Amino acid sequence: MHSFAKACLSRVIRQFVSYLGATVLMEVNDLGFVATILFILVPTVFLLILYIQTNKVGGNS
Repeated sequence: MHSFAKACLSRVIRQFVSYLGATVLMEVNDLGFVATILFILVPTVFLLILYIQTNKVGGNS
């Protein structure tokens, strides 16, 4: 990586980190957080199981 690109990247990272430090994070409702995680994980696991079973059946044919 060129020195100019390294300097730009390090500047962007420093600005981003300083922005994160200055940001006040919103409080999160625990039940809402759990519901969101389940809303993402349950369908994902279900679809992965279907995909794996479909590949097993398709591979035997």
